[in-house]
Amino acid sequence: MFADVHNKSYYSIFHQVFEKLLHPKKTYFGDKNNTEILSFLHMDVSQVSSITDRYMVMSASYVFRIISSLVGLYVISWKLALVVLAMVPIKFFLVKSMSKHREKAMEKMIESSRDFSRWFGDNLNGVDEIKLWNLFQSREKIFAQKQRELLGLEKKGTMIDG
Repeated sequence: MFADVHNKSYYSIFHQVFEKLLHPKKTYFGDKNNTEILSFLHMDVSQVSSITDRYMVMSASYVFRIISSLVGLYVISWKLALVVLAMVPIKFFLVKSMSKHREKAMEKMIESSRDFSRWFGDNLNGVDEIKLWNLFQSREKIFAQKQRELLGLEKKGTMIDG
């Protein structure tokens, strides 16, 4: 059921993006290749549609567990329930702070991924020049550098997630 909701939202968002993509000025496509545009769109749509994926379901079930735990704790000891409730604002501000860090890390990762996609598309379009000028080693070095940067940002994002 939730997979259907996620798929419908993904389709709806991607469909809206496709409709918008048919109407920009011709200059928009001049400095971007098809692979780069598709990569940007896929990443952005995936991020937006992630609201409806399994994490949303887990969050809803987590809220119900918290409520039932507080009721049970109140039955056992109302004083302990007050202590737990006093900790909620602390946790809220910690989570908010971590979310900001995660958001910044995600923005860096998206920008790095876009940069890599742009570079990769340019290389695919310029294979003849790479062969002609024997630029294999320099391209491999740049590839390794860009991948290290991207994987490092993904690792940082994973570490923030916990």
